[in-house]
Amino acid sequence: PHMTASRESHPPHPFWPQIDALLQPWRTNDIAAIAGTFAEDGVLHSMMGTPIRGRASLRKVLGKHLAHIVKIAFEIRSIAINGDVLVLERVDHITTPLGLHSLPVVGVIELRDGLIQAWREYFDSAQAASALAASKAGDPA
Repeated sequence: PHMTASRESHPPHPFWPQIDALLQPWRTNDIAAIAGTFAEDGVLHSMMGTPIRGRASLRKVLGKHLAHIVKIAFEIRSIAINGDVLVLERVDHITTPLGLHSLPVVGVIELRDGLIQAWREYFDSAQAASALAASKAGDPA
């Protein structure tokens, strides 16, 4: 049988298990587990959009945003850590019912006591919008 190679990759890093644990719930679209990686008052901010504050809001908003996503694979290009700040340069390979979309992203994650206090995402909004539009094109009218 033909096996497709995973799009997942990362450079070697001593903290990879902890970093991977933060990414894991995104791979399985587990909204509650994603929210659980954030501090109670944690913030997720895609820089072109409105910040999402707090676990309850994260569950609600991400539930809507991730409804059309079948799978996310993370190709990590580089990892930088300075104290409690983690920077991930990555390409997110997002599978929707209509196909695969790849989006280059830089995420800046501020940790506090092992939980995410703030996660800021930087990416090309036009590129993200076209991927999102393509994923929603299959919605029934």
